[in-house]
Amino acid sequence: MSAFGRSLSKPLLVLGGMTYFAVLFIQLVWWHVPPETVLALTIGGIGLVVLSLRPFLGIHVFIMTLFLENVLGVGVRGVSPMKIIGAVVLASWLLNVALARRTGIRFDRFVLVVGLFLVWCGVSLLYAVDTSIAVNQTFSYLQLALAALMFSSVVNTPERARSVYWSFVVWTTLNTLVAMGMYYLGLTRKAVGLVGNTNGLASLIDVAIMYNVARQRGFLLLIGSISMICVLAYVLPNAFWKRAESIVPAIQRQQDTFGTRVRLWRVALRMIEDRPVVGVGPGNFVAAYPRYARGGDQRLQNLPPHNTYVGVSAETGLVGGTLFVLIIAFSLMRAHRAVSAGRATARSDLETLGVAAEVSLLVFLIGGLSGDSEGLKCVWMFFGLAVAAGQMAERLVAQERPAAADRMPIASAGSPTPWALARHHE
Repeated sequence: MSAFGRSLSKPLLVLGGMTYFAVLFIQLVWWHVPPETVLALTIGGIGLVVLSLRPFLGIHVFIMTLFLENVLGVGVRGVSPMKIIGAVVLASWLLNVALARRTGIRFDRFVLVVGLFLVWCGVSLLYAVDTSIAVNQTFSYLQLALAALMFSSVVNTPERARSVYWSFVVWTTLNTLVAMGMYYLGLTRKAVGLVGNTNGLASLIDVAIMYNVARQRGFLLLIGSISMICVLAYVLPNAFWKRAESIVPAIQRQQDTFGTRVRLWRVALRMIEDRPVVGVGPGNFVAAYPRYARGGDQRLQNLPPHNTYVGVSAETGLVGGTLFVLIIAFSLMRAHRAVSAGRATARSDLETLGVAAEVSLLVFLIGGLSGDSEGLKCVWMFFGLAVAAGQMAERLVAQERPAAADRMPIASAGSPTPWALARHHE
């Protein structure tokens, strides 16, 4: 960014802030807008300016929203206050990019596939069963993609990446303690914590544990924990084993939790068979469900597909499903690039970040076989962290090449060259 651009950025922020608060004053005095709304807009405006000047602070605010999203309620039209905060964080990053005139994003295969996936969602919504739902889901994908790009751009050093993972671990620990306390006090029927979802909390705990395992190389600790679980299995109550024994019969009879998933997947496959290219529209699985349900499947109306890959393919077609899988593949490749570069250059910190990104993604992606993870902020956040780790690796390799060339032995000007010695022997 030029000196002229830097000199203009702060005056433009001041001018924009003054204009914004002038508009709020007019709304409060002349248009009689409720004071609560004006207060919310005021706080949002201040937050937008502050976070645009400190984008890494916005990263930590975004992580906070992952754990507190359901605490303040749903809000108006399904938009929770935490979702609004997340939108402010993304807007502040875009403002920072506009002021700095640089994104810090490398245009590579990951960015290309993400862009193609968003474009294809736009194509699919034209043929959607319910266009309004498709537009909302496409906009959600756009926000998630921006979040991934924000993390890949702002988290540009190993120190920042470690700070992000530690923030994730701390918030997960607090949520776990809250979940256990609320459960044993009888406030909740399940251990859900502030996240509001048992499976979601379990996935977050898995990620936090795996990061500590990768950081400390405590694979023996992991093996010991698994062994302890095997020992505890002998003292589990009979109710647990009855539940476990019911899994296979439930799948065969398509009953209970697992059987329900099988029936939902069967309906999703009908959608893919009927619309293999464009699908039924982003987010339209529930809306299109009555058209493809047969017999007793009608009772499962209003349930999501409970499979990330089948669900995305049913909603956006096989093209959209393939692009989503490519997003996963390229992000994992970037994380593995960090692992390889860290090992080659003896940078254990970079290797750890690559392993942490890989394992974190795998936790959610394996969970996506029986759940819906394509719209989770955590998944896209780890997409961005995986890409960020790959970019750090590439910068490290680029720095190591000149240093390695400088360390190569150079023949003295007074000594004969190898070619001259060879000719002398001849």
